Amino acid sequence: MYRNTDTQPEETINYNAIFPGFRKLSEEQTNELQSRFCVTPPYYALNNLHYNQDTKELGAIIVPEMDRGGDKFLVSGAEMGRHGAIAGLAAIAFHQAVNKKHAYLAHKASLTRLNDGNVDNGVISIRSKVDPNKKKTDTKNREGHATSIIYVNETAFYQLNTTYQITRPALLTRAAKTARIEGLTISPPDPAMLKSPYTQPLPLEDIKFYGQDCNMAVARLKNVTPWHCAGHFNQAAFLPVAHICGTFISLIECTLPDGEHASYQVQLAEIFAEEFVPFNADVTFHVIRGETNGNVVTYTCAARNNGKDVAGMTINLDMT
Repeated sequence: MYRNTDTQPEETINYNAIFPGFRKLSEEQTNELQSRFCVTPPYYALNNLHYNQDTKELGAIIVPEMDRGGDKFLVSGAEMGRHGAIAGLAAIAFHQAVNKKHAYLAHKASLTRLNDGNVDNGVISIRSKVDPNKKKTDTKNREGHATSIIYVNETAFYQLNTTYQITRPALLTRAAKTARIEGLTISPPDPAMLKSPYTQPLPLEDIKFYGQDCNMAVARLKNVTPWHCAGHFNQAAFLPVAHICGTFISLIECTLPDGEHASYQVQLAEIFAEEFVPFNADVTFHVIRGETNGNVVTYTCAARNNGKDVAGMTINLDMT
């Protein structure tokens, strides 16, 4: 099994500054927590878990993996969504009264930039807690809400609010069987491949541009394998939402006036995921460049399978 060992050196991190009032979880506590949800490495890549008893926050160190493309922040928007959603479900699982495994399906999220500044380096961490503004989260309600804040050193830069459907792992097994993708071997098809399939966006093909100024683009995925879903839902090879969002952003970058040389900052992103998307589904990705307000450009994105929107995103990019 893949293990994320690329943690930042312990001696270089001032944990008292990064996680004030937190205590580090023991290896036994960390393993017990991970047994409560279905996400595993390499999709799960949180490091050095901490907990604050007073604020009820779960903290972790993030080591960026994914190519940022034109994103000027230290972590791409798609990867922030991935780690934030996982940290959020871990916070919910941490507070469940019963030590029992559940599947936490992130089906709606909002990513908001909190700080207009930027940094070239620093310790990236995340703090997550059950959303206090929502109804009490428990497995009986079958829905959960969590808020995650992404920090660089001691400064907060982004906030992710995520809504989850909470269900039994058996649902994933049934869905995989219905999609005829159950029992697949989820391992690198080529031993020379990188240890994680989450370092690069999924490859695209059949990219087509429309509109007078090429403000619309459509594409399909190319050569996606079960390995691209590793750790997402155990042995169920459904595309992670982070890969779907990363594909949207890759296609958006194809429409930017400066192409691959363009740079931007994510200001706001609203994401939804309606259905499981099998790795081998014939999904088309659509992006439309919309309103421009000063330096901020709005894009509307949709992933369609059999003519139905299965996921979507509205995102504001600051092109300053």
